[in-house]
Amino acid sequence: MSTEPGRGSPRMQYKRTYILLPPSANSDWALAAIGATWDDHRYTVGASADDAGVGSLDVRNIIAVNPGEWGDLGAFYAEHYPGVSIEYVHASTPEQLGRLLSLPTPEPPPPTPDTHPTHPITGIHDLGGAAWMVANGIRGWCCESVYLDGGPLSLDLQHLADAGIRVVLRMNWSYATDDGGSGTIPSGPQLPQWESNAVETMRRCKGVWGYAIGNEMNNSREWLDGVYFSPDEYAATYNRIYDRRPDGARVSPGAIDPTNAGWGDWRKTWPLVLESLHGAEFLAVHAYDHGPNADRNMVFGDPPLEGAFYNLRMLETQKAIIPARFTGLPVVITETNHLYRGDEETDQGWEDNAGGWVTNALDYFARQGVAGVTAYRWGYDRWAIEGNESVKNAIKDYAD
Repeated sequence: MSTEPGRGSPRMQYKRTYILLPPSANSDWALAAIGATWDDHRYTVGASADDAGVGSLDVRNIIAVNPGEWGDLGAFYAEHYPGVSIEYVHASTPEQLGRLLSLPTPEPPPPTPDTHPTHPITGIHDLGGAAWMVANGIRGWCCESVYLDGGPLSLDLQHLADAGIRVVLRMNWSYATDDGGSGTIPSGPQLPQWESNAVETMRRCKGVWGYAIGNEMNNSREWLDGVYFSPDEYAATYNRIYDRRPDGARVSPGAIDPTNAGWGDWRKTWPLVLESLHGAEFLAVHAYDHGPNADRNMVFGDPPLEGAFYNLRMLETQKAIIPARFTGLPVVITETNHLYRGDEETDQGWEDNAGGWVTNALDYFARQGVAGVTAYRWGYDRWAIEGNESVKNAIKDYAD
């Protein structure tokens, strides 16, 4: 059997976008995809991972719907059809898929003066870490947690911005309940005051690169006095703050706890929250290894998180469920470490010689295209970096 010369090559180059439906999808899903995209885009709709990747085209875009049903699509395309561009959409119903595919691409945030157009990804959680970075001539990132149960704050961090430190201010009501606080966001009568304090803090602060609203809202330790704080409640309070934000403020939803099922399977609940948000300028994310020698291919073995990555690759599970309109936003890892020493989960903290882990993790994050990484944390608790020369040297060397 002979093969025609050039068979499979296009008559002329064109851009193809293929909506890849999951194996379980029926015609209702196909009709929803076509109805949302046909008139404006003429996207190809199908259910073959091979069809989506094949072809001698310079531009092959794939919108993978509910990618968890396929397994590791990224690895599949890297091996068999390199060069494709993939974005992921998670939807529970055909109707929701239609809404997601119909959402407009958000306008980019207004340009702000940036004296460091190419910015290192390295950073440390806590302002003490930022001060150490400045003292050592290191540009990068810092995440600082602030608590607004006593009212709005006025922080002048312009000196850090001028030194090349991009500060993300994580705004909470109080500490986690198991640390003696009352949770990240209040409910009931205190909620309006929290929202006003958050907005006023944005107005008063200087030199802050961005603001994250809350922290690990799906973990019961962050619920006010342990009272369930629902995804819908979080989305509503975020939107009220976002709609009142001052001009030029970059805002992100708080990072979820990717190891916790307080909201059930967050692969289903978190995309619904993100879909309902009025906007965002970046995405705060947490990612950890369980021990310095963790198997990064390990996944959760039990419901409801069965199949989600258990270690640092939990970043990829989170990226896979970001709605299409947010996939181009900068991702900032506001917490990362190896959680505990050796194989003893009760022995929490950094190993004395954890510099190798730091370098390896930063390499991974760089390959994933994140904008910034803040190692948790400079001081205050069992994960303190301040006295760990191996970790500090790894951060310094990587920045150089």
